[in-house]
Amino acid sequence: MTNTDGNEHGMAQDRIALLLADAAQEIETGPAPVAAVVRGGRRRRARRWAATAVAPRWWRGHGGGGAGAARP
Repeated sequence: MTNTDGNEHGMAQDRIALLLADAAQEIETGPAPVAAVVRGGRRRRARRWAATAVAPRWWRGHGGGGAGAARP
């Protein structure tokens, strides 16, 4: 569906493009919040580390699983 096919699809796409262009003009860009991004990465890394450290203990405490759990 292109603008030249004579259907209303081209007009709808044109309207959407104009609305997006208007919205883009209203956005003010500024410097990236580098400190916040770094802090977020550290938090994410800490959560991953904590989950990795806790998972084996949780797994052992809840029956373990695998071949060892099937034994009577």
